[in-house]
Amino acid sequence: MRLIVIILLIGAIGFAAWNYRQTVVERITPLIDSSPSEPSVQSPSGKNPAASSAPPQIAPPGVFYVKERFAVESETGIKALRPGEEVRLMYRHKDGRMLVTNGRYEFTVKPTVLTRDRTEALRAAPR
Repeated sequence: MRLIVIILLIGAIGFAAWNYRQTVVERITPLIDSSPSEPSVQSPSGKNPAASSAPPQIAPPGVFYVKERFAVESETGIKALRPGEEVRLMYRHKDGRMLVTNGRYEFTVKPTVLTRDRTEALRAAPR
């Protein structure tokens, strides 16, 4: 009986934490979507992306694409973002770093690793 009560308590605490996180995300999302500052769009070759043959495909606010591989080591293994992968902005730190998620894991990255131009990100993606 005691085990059942403990399992129910753990489940209730987990649900409360998940519900709190969802509420925070709902409150922050409008702030992120209206944020005027975005990472600059530059191509890896240093050329002006507007001069390239393909027109830029700009992502909606709060959505970015990874330009270069980014990896972090955790207790459970190595988590990585691949070039061309879509991520969503969760938070902008005061020092300029950005907390993003790929839907599964969260990463804190520099703005130079991200772009809003999907065409540029696909050029950086491995073939």
